[in-house]
Amino acid sequence: MVTPLGVKGAYMYDSPSKWCHDQRPIDRDSLVIPEVLIEDLSCDVAATLRLAFDMIWNACGFPYSLNCNDDGKWEPR
Repeated sequence: MVTPLGVKGAYMYDSPSKWCHDQRPIDRDSLVIPEVLIEDLSCDVAATLRLAFDMIWNACGFPYSLNCNDDGKWEPR
């Protein structure tokens, strides 16, 4: 379970470079992410957590996590 608090104005970058100038600030103070229970680590953990990742990226104005490919598979940039 993740609930970042006091995060309004913190930035998400859409580039793996720390020198990227396209900063996307978080638009709210608290991100209440629904809990995810993983009982079997042999499952596709990235796919199970995708909704949570998408919600964090949504708070920065992105439609989904940019670390997933078009098929929803974890593919870090």
